[in-house]
Parts: sequence; C-alpha cells; structure tokens
Amino acid sequence: MRSRRAIEHEIDENGCFVCTSHSPHRGYHQLKRNGRVQMMHRWIYEQIYGVVPDSAVVHHICGNTLCINPLHLTVKDRSLHIGDHRRGIPGNKGELNAASKLTDVDVMAIRQDREHSNTWWSKKYGVSQTVVSSVRLGKTWKHLLSGGK
Repeated sequence: MRSRRAIEHEIDENGCFVCTSHSPHRGYHQLKRNGRVQMMHRWIYEQIYGVVPDSAVVHHICGNTLCINPLHLTVKDRSLHIGDHRRGIPGNKGELNAASKLTDVDVMAIRQDREHSNTWWSKKYGVSQTVVSSVRLGKTWKHLLSGGK
C-alpha cells in the first residue's frame, strides 16, 4: 500500500496557502484519496467544515485557484458560481478582495511611477517584488487597465 504524500504549502503575501507538494492540473491542485482524484481545496474544506452538497462548489474568496487556505474557501451554489465566471467575476477583484494588501490608488501609483524600483514599492506596501512587477506589467489588477476585465 502506498503512503499518502503530505500536503505542503507556502504562505504568500495575501495569506494564501499555495501548495508546493503537488503539481497543479488545469489551474487547481488535485490529490488522490479513497481511490479517486479530488480537487485539493474541496477536500481540505470538507475535512474541516464537512461535506459539500453536490449542488455547490468550494469557491476561492481570494480568487487564487491554487490557494488551499481554509479561511479563503467558502461554499457557493454551483449555478451562481458558473454565472459569475461567465460574467467575468470569479471573485472579488482588487481592493474588494479581503486578502489584498494594495488598494486601487496604490496600484495606480505603482503603475504611473517611473522613479522608484520594484524593491522600493514592495517595501513600502509589504508585498513581494513579484507582486509589484505583475502590477506594473498589467498581469494583475487588470480591471484597472482601460478596457480591462
């Protein structure tokens, strides 16, 4: 009998628990339990809070599909969840996201600034240089870009 692989994670600057022990598949971490493949975030939610009805999904409040932090997970009716995704609103964006350390004003200041380095901004707001770089390159906070979703 094979032993179960331990679930390991790192905590990012938004408090997300990002799994480091399992590779993601199609944007989500999976694991095999009781002979079947399951979404890791759903399995973790059910271990802590109980069984999720078939009519519901475990939703990432933080918007990070790689997050397995139980405090960032909630149950949402499947039809509402699908409707939100079709309308382009998978989760709270920007400063409406409870896990965000930046505000819309902060992001606009970072994008407009040409004087300071990513290191300077990361220290100012207590985020990683990767977060600042992603903001500047328009990879994150896209809703603040003209025509962004």
